[in-house]
Order: sequence, then structure tokens, then C-alpha cells
Amino acid sequence: MLGDMTLVGGSMAVIPLYTSMPIFYASQDIFLQQGTIRSNITFGYKFDEHLYDTVLRAVELDYDISTWENGDLRVVSDNAHSLSGGQRVRVEMARAVYAYLVFHKVNKEYNNSKCSFLMCLDASFHGLDPYVSKNIFNSLFNAKNGMLVKEDLSVVLTSSKQILDTCTKAFNPEQFKNEMIYNIKNKKLTYFCTMHEFIINKLDQSVVHKYLTTTRSDPCPLNSLTNDMISKCTAGTNDRTTRPEIITELYNESFIKYIKEHFGNAKFNPYFVFMKPALFSFSMYIILTVALNILDYVKFVLSTNLSDYITKCINDFKNGTDVDLDSIKSRSNSALKLTSIFVLSIIILSVLATVALTAGSIVSCRKLHEYSLNTIFNYSSSFMKVKKQINQVITFLSCDLMMTDDITGLFIALVLFSLIQTLINLTTLFYIIPISIPIILITLVLIYYYIIRRYIGTAVTLNYGFLESLAQMNRVIVRSISGGSVYRSFNRNSDLLGDFLEHRDYNARTKFLFAAAVSWSTIMFTWVFSLTTFIILVIPIIQDKFSKNKMTVGYFGLALSLCTNVIKSFSNFLFMYACTEQLMGSLDRFRYFIPMGIKLKFDKCPNTHEEYVVNTVNRNLTNADKKQLLRRRRLEFKKENKKFYCLRRLFYHPKIHILDVDSYLTHDHSGIELKDVCVYTTPAHTPESMILKHLTVSARKSEIIGMVGRTGAGKTTLLSVIQNISANRTGQVLLDGKDMNDIPKDVIRQIIGVLPQLPFVFKGWTLRRFVDPRRLFTDEEINQALNKCGLSEFVRELPGGKLLDTILAPEERILYYKKTKDVKTTTGETKKPKSSQLAKPGDENELMIVVDEPPVQDPEAATARKDDFTEPIYELVNKHFSHCTTFVTAHDVNVLKSCTSVWVIHEGSLVKTCKASDVSANESIASIIEQNVKKI
Repeated sequence: MLGDMTLVGGSMAVIPLYTSMPIFYASQDIFLQQGTIRSNITFGYKFDEHLYDTVLRAVELDYDISTWENGDLRVVSDNAHSLSGGQRVRVEMARAVYAYLVFHKVNKEYNNSKCSFLMCLDASFHGLDPYVSKNIFNSLFNAKNGMLVKEDLSVVLTSSKQILDTCTKAFNPEQFKNEMIYNIKNKKLTYFCTMHEFIINKLDQSVVHKYLTTTRSDPCPLNSLTNDMISKCTAGTNDRTTRPEIITELYNESFIKYIKEHFGNAKFNPYFVFMKPALFSFSMYIILTVALNILDYVKFVLSTNLSDYITKCINDFKNGTDVDLDSIKSRSNSALKLTSIFVLSIIILSVLATVALTAGSIVSCRKLHEYSLNTIFNYSSSFMKVKKQINQVITFLSCDLMMTDDITGLFIALVLFSLIQTLINLTTLFYIIPISIPIILITLVLIYYYIIRRYIGTAVTLNYGFLESLAQMNRVIVRSISGGSVYRSFNRNSDLLGDFLEHRDYNARTKFLFAAAVSWSTIMFTWVFSLTTFIILVIPIIQDKFSKNKMTVGYFGLALSLCTNVIKSFSNFLFMYACTEQLMGSLDRFRYFIPMGIKLKFDKCPNTHEEYVVNTVNRNLTNADKKQLLRRRRLEFKKENKKFYCLRRLFYHPKIHILDVDSYLTHDHSGIELKDVCVYTTPAHTPESMILKHLTVSARKSEIIGMVGRTGAGKTTLLSVIQNISANRTGQVLLDGKDMNDIPKDVIRQIIGVLPQLPFVFKGWTLRRFVDPRRLFTDEEINQALNKCGLSEFVRELPGGKLLDTILAPEERILYYKKTKDVKTTTGETKKPKSSQLAKPGDENELMIVVDEPPVQDPEAATARKDDFTEPIYELVNKHFSHCTTFVTAHDVNVLKSCTSVWVIHEGSLVKTCKASDVSANESIASIIEQNVKKI
């Protein structure tokens, strides 16, 4: 319907696809891009304040926006992870609704409503609480004044039966049009019932099926908006008058601005930062380079002295003076031996200098990699603002670090080498022709002020422009990958292409301008130094003719050679220094990954094969178990690294540390307690940034706590507090009476089981690795855990017959790899990861379980399909995790029925605690939330 797939059979006519009109699509996979909430909703269309406010009220966003510090000008990162799940869904829905209303207005005013539009809402009510979902459904589809009940619009809405029932159950059937509802089952679309029948729950069983048909029998005209009409819908961001302002504003958010805002005038020397991890190696390189250059020029001086001595002897012989040939031969032989020793020493020093440089570069580059990745994984966006800009992260990892790895060490070495060579050339030149000192110094000063400074400044500026334009190109690529279906459906592909080509043009300009700067500086420098060389060489000739100081041919030749070498070495130094300054820009951008308020410090090289295993009350690990695990790790390493195993084995040093949980917690689990807990969005801890407000509450062992509340109330934030991963938190979180800040992260990660809202499967992971990511258990224990969760049949029916070795998410093969047969999973099978996360062996070791919105279970579908779950997640929690304290956020009444108590969260506060029996139906959840919303 969206045009993303090719029709291989039958026929289908979608008018917007033929008329190149947009399809207003709200995707199930939420796509929000970096920018303000307003820019995500308007999506490049003309801003109409009345329509905009109407949409915000319809999707219940007006209240959320009123609680934000900057309102709808709040800036979010890509995918807007700072928003709650329900808020992200509603912003996605608001974008589709707002775009339609803009086109509807133009179609009505300028086209007499001749154009037909299509809107696709894909599971847009999933993840919303009952109170919000029923209000939005009524605002959009009410037959009298529903925002989407228009003559020029057709709407396709996908939803589960339970969600649709939640949205409509509280209303009279006559409030909505009696549209037909279709059911997708076994890859077939069949008629289910009408809207009115669904609401009153009286299905007409006499109707076997109805096919989708049109009420028109005559040909349908393919009307569309003209280009002038479409231009009235867009915001005009590509106009010549507004485009420069947009681009200027876009590039103003650059690295330079970031440094000024967050680091001020703090000193940062990129050269020292690069050399700091391997300071000894780089120091040795400098010393060895100085030594070999000195030896090289001493060799030239000795050769010149020998040449002058032989010339003097020849002249004496011509003048009739006796010459001692043995003396000449002896001096020549000694000079040859000395020169050979110098040459051999130079070769040895060159090899040692190369080894020192290579070792230093490898160590420094590795440290930069480790530090960057460590801060990405261990610090939140509150301390690392760059995490909100995925394009800058991609640019640094793919471009900055690549250049640092490949050529930064080499260019620093070449700069040092050319600098040392230039200084030694100048020193030797000053020694041979002392009168050249003032001339050379004046020339260097003039070159520095009028050529070098301009050239270096231009090179550095162009490099920043190159990297910023590359970051903007990556930003367009990220948008095209993550939001490709949205851009295609809205018919906005040309925007992506135009933006990419524009930034690519800026990127190419920096390269051409840099080539021009190199040419200009090289020509200017060559002319200036050629004139200086001419003056220096004329002076000895004048002295030879008009004074008693006679010029020797050898020293004149050496002076000419030195002048030429000075020009070459200084020219090389100038070029290399400019290139190195450009590369230092990449190292300067490393400051993106230095957390604010933390001093840069490189740690020792980590052992990536070092593991920490928690020894709980129910898991009695001994030294024998530790040795067995180490033996298993070596076998696994050998199996995964068959090529060059003997070489790789030299760098493989597995270590396992057993942590005794009794050292941090009491022997018996009692529960968790929150004391005056507050969470803020900023480190400043201002009242406006508070999102959890003075929570004091506790939960005991074996309790299952359900959490309900309006979307954005703070349920997921409270779960992050319970896991001790929330930033900017005050107050205490006590687990068994122990402050969780005093418990090591390695312990917390293994005693708290988490089922996230969106389970993630690493590409290439097998089912065995997914169920047992720490690789601590045997296949028999894994199968027992799967059997407990009712997944044994599912595993046996996986295609390929590989059972636990089945790859859940196949890796994308590189072109030169041989193709292998990957296992393809069906739509039903992709829902299993959420349940299989509970199927972890050794579940008795966990003290707390956190479940963020378990999937809604459709009772009819569950009984109809044999391969579906035999037990829902909440029943598994009740049966196998009774020794834990469990927290569940959900909008499903079946989940809340299994809870011992329910916490009602609103505006970051715990406003009510009730029993699960008080929540008997979905409308009761809605009424509880509605009551507390009205109270506040």
C-alpha cells in the first residue's frame, strides 16, 4: 500500500502512488529526528498555528508540552529516547495528522476538494494508556467532529482487538461510523465485523466474508495538487531567501560552539593528548631522530673536509710542493671507516626510531579507541552531549578515528623529522656562512607572519568545514536509513537527496580550497626563499673578490646544498605541519567524548576476556567451577578462531573473578526501599527539571508491583531508578537495606533481571547465546529453562533444525564472504525474544525482576496457534520468580490482575496505591488515571 514492496500477483490501485501525492503514514517503528518537537510534527510543512494547536489537543500532547521547560521547542535527539514510549507514539501520530490537515486545507481552498488522500496508522494506539487512547480515538474518529472523518481522506488503521476494544468500549456505537473491520490471519485478509458490532460485542456469524470493494462503479479520476498548490503546503525551506539562513543555523551548531559552551577557555593540547599514552616511545623517537640527523650532517662535514684536504694536496703538488701519498691514503681510509660507522649507526637508529614510532602510534590509537567507546557506553547524554547527535558519533568513529589510526602518527613523525632536519640545516648553514644568520632570521619572520599563519589558519578552518559537512552528510544518511519509509510515504525523498548533494558540495569545496591554499603557499615560499638563497650565495663571492677572506669550493658547494636543503626541508615541514594541524582537528574533536567535569585520564589496557561472576546464595561456585569455566572459554575461543589460532592464542588471557554477593547484601532478600528519591533532567537540579518528585515507597520480597499512569508520567524513569542507572538522582535506593550506590555494577547487573520494552538481539547471536549471554550454563540447563517458559516446542520447530545453534538475527555478509543459508523467522517467531529473556538458567540467583510493558496477549490468537506461548509472561513471573521483588509497567488488565498491588504514577509522583482487585477491567485503569489527572 505504501509502495515499499513489489506486487507479484493480483491487482491493487492506490491513488496517491499514481498521482505522486503523499501518504500520511505513522509507522509502528517510531521515527523522530534530531530537532525540536515542533519541527518533528510539522515535518517541513507550512506552520499553521491553529491547525497545530488543534492537532496537539487531539493527540493529547498539549498537556505534556505544557510541563516541559521549553514547551514544543524542546530539543530531542534522534529517535527521541528522552521521551516516554507513549509520547513518542503520539508525536509520530501528530506528524501524520498535521500534514493531512495542511493538505486538506489547501485542497479545499484551491482545488475544490477534488484530490483524495490516504492515511496509514500502523499500531498507533499500542503503548498508550487506556485513558489517553480512548480520548485520542474519539478526537480523531468521532462521526460528528472527528478530525479524520473527512470526505477527501481514507484511513487504514492496524490494531489488535484488545487495543481497539479499549479505545471504543466506553462510547456509544453511534458516535462512530459503521466501518468494516478486517482480520489478518494466516497471511489472509478476511472480513471480521462492522464497527458497531464490535463495540456492542455482537458479531453477525451469518456473514462469512466480505471483500474490500469500492462504492463507485465508474472510473475514478486521478486528481492531484499542482506544484503551486503543493508549494503552499511546504514551509519553503528551499527558497533562495530562507535556505542560507537554515544552512547557517545548521552549521552554527558546530564543534567550535560546543567547545565554547562546555569547555570555555580550558587548555587542550592535541599533540600532547596523542603522545600521552605512549610518551616514552615518542620521546625515544625524538631522541633517535635528532641523533641520526646529527650523524648524517657530521658525515657530510667529514666528507667536505676530506674533499678540501685532497684539493689542497693537488694544488700543492701542482705548485711543486711534495705531497705524502701515504698520509692521503691513511686519511682517506680512516674517513671511509668513520663514514661507514656513521652510515651503519644511521641505519640502526632509523630502524629503532621507526619501531618506537610504530609502537607509540599503536598504543595511542588504541587508547583513544578504548576511551571513546568506554565513555559512550558508561556515561549518559547528560555528561556526553554528543550522544544526542548520532551523526557526530558516526563521523568521529568512521572518519576522525580512521584518520588518527592511519596517518596521524606518520604525519607527527614527518613533522618532527622535517623540523629537526630544518633546524640542523640552518645550524650547519649558520656555521659555514655566519653572515647568513640575520638574512635567514628576517626571512623566516616574514614567512611566518605573511604566509605560514594564513596557510595554517586556512587549513585548520577548511578541515573543520570538511568534518562538519561530513557530519551533516551522515545525518542525512541516518535519516534516510531510520526514516526511509516515512520519507517515501510522504513523498519527501527529494528532500533527502537535495540535502545530501548540498552538503556533499560543501565537502568538496573544502578539498579544492585546501589545494588552492597549498599551491599559493608553496609558490610564495619558493620565491621568497629563492631570493634569500641568491643573496646568501652572492655574499661569499663578493667577499672572495673584495676582501682577504677566500672562498673554498667545497664549502661553497656545501652552502649551496644546504640552502637547497633548507628550502626543501622547510617546505616539507610547512606542508606536513599544515596537514598535521588538520589531523589535530580530529584529535581536538576527541573532546566530544570527554565527559564534562571529568579530567582526561587514560586507563591501563583492559583485558576484554576478563569476567565477573556473582556467587549468590543459590549458586555455590568453587575454584573447581572456575577452572572448568576457564577450560570452557579456551575451547570456545579455539572453536571461534580456527584461523591463525596459534598466533591469536598468544594474546588470549581469560580471567574469571567470583564476587560473593554476601559481601554487599544480606543473606536473605527482604525487598527494596526508596527514600525521598528525585530525578532531574539536568545536573543543575532545578525544580523545573524534576521528573520524579520525592518518592518514598517500598516493596517486599515476593511482591509483584504493577505500575500504571498516563504516558509520560514517569513509570520508565522509576524503573531506571530501581535498576540504579538513572542519572541526576537524589535520595536513597536501598536493596535489602544496602544503598545501591555502594554495590558494584557487576553485582547489580547479575541480580536484577530486566525485560525491556524493546528487546534487542545482537546480529549473529544464536538462541543459546541469547538465553545465556554470559555463557555460564550447560545445554541441559538451558533446555530446562526453555521448558519452564513453554518454549521447547518453539525451539524444536525452528527452521533449519539447529535448535540452540539457530541464529536469531543473521549478520549481514560482506561482499567477499561466502553466502550461507540464514534462518528466516516468521512474524510470530519474532515476538519470542521477550519471553525467552525470562528463560534464563539460574533464575533463582536474581533478587529483582523489572518488566517494562510486556506484550499484549490476544486470548483468541493464543489458543488458536500451537506455536504461541503456552503461558503469558506475567504467569511465568508468578510461577518461577516468587522469590524476587517484581516491578511491571503495563496497560493490560491481565497483567495487573497478577500483581499484589498497583502503584498509580502521575507527574512523577506516587498518587495512589491500590490492590489488583480494584483494577478489574481496562476501563477501570482508564478511570483511575482520569481521576488522578483531574485531581492534579
